[in-house]
Formats: sequence, C-alpha cells, structure tokens
Amino acid sequence: MNTSMELTNGKWLLLNGSRRIILTLLRVIGWLAETDPVWVVDGGFMFDNIIAFQNMGRRIEIAERIQVLSAYDCHQMLSVLENMDNGPAPFVVLDLLRTFTYTNVDFRERRHLLKKCLEQLNRLAESSGGLVSVHVPNVLCQAERELLDMVIVAAGYMNQVEMAGKIPAEMRVS
Repeated sequence: MNTSMELTNGKWLLLNGSRRIILTLLRVIGWLAETDPVWVVDGGFMFDNIIAFQNMGRRIEIAERIQVLSAYDCHQMLSVLENMDNGPAPFVVLDLLRTFTYTNVDFRERRHLLKKCLEQLNRLAESSGGLVSVHVPNVLCQAERELLDMVIVAAGYMNQVEMAGKIPAEMRVS
C-alpha cells in the first residue's frame, strides 16, 4: 500500500485524541484513498465532505474512492458494521464510542452491542486492516470506562494523538 501509514491485515489500530484530530484523520483517509477504496464509518458526526475534499488537495479521484456511512446510535453502528463487505478496502471508524453514550439504551445492551461491534471490526480487519478513533473525555463514569476498556482490550493498544496533524511515529511508513 502506497500510503503514509500501513494497516496490517487482521488488525485494527485504535487512536484516542480530542475531537480536534479530525483533520489528521481526514488526511489519513485521503492517504489511504490515494490508491484504494476506503470505507469510513462516522459515529461521531465528524466527517465533513467539504473539509475532507480540501484536505485531499481537491482531487476528485480520491474523494470518489471514499464511501461514508453514518451511525447515529449503537444499534445503527452494529448494523452498519455487519453490512460492510469483508473485502480489500480498509476501514476508518470515526469516534466509535460516541454512539454508545446515549443513556436511553440500557447499559447491558450497550455493552452487548459494543461486543458485537468489536467482533465485526475484527472480521473486517481480516482482509484489509483498519483504524478506529475514540474521543475519551477527561472524566469518565464507570460505564464509559468499562466500554473504553473493552475497546482497548480488543485493539490491544491505544495510540494517543494530541494535536491535529501529528501521526504517531509507529503509524508512519519509512
């Protein structure tokens, strides 16, 4: 893959950072789409077509390779992930846990749905790898902490991104 980051089949990377990392994520999506299609699942209302297009150098051929799907709650997140093809296109999930913060869904159900989502991320990563972002607030309630811990365990490691424009060194291709 000729990109500024390498995604490994069978794995997905977890990024944590403030909601300001959207510009970094849009750049990563653009890099991935330079040569191959990319699936973007927007769970945090973060994807902005205009800003994305500007960050891709206004190159229409890159924008055409990006398929954006939105999930507005945890049920939709699972549905979107279940319906995605396990093909060669890498995926980027923007703010996965945002869809699990709505307290109108019982916590046990949210935990069950997140477990199912993590299984789907593993399925999708088998053929292409992927990237999942979360925004972890400074103060977490016990339920939010439990959900975050589930995601960290599933990913194996969480990369911290502090500023827009900075990609962790381990994600760069030399």
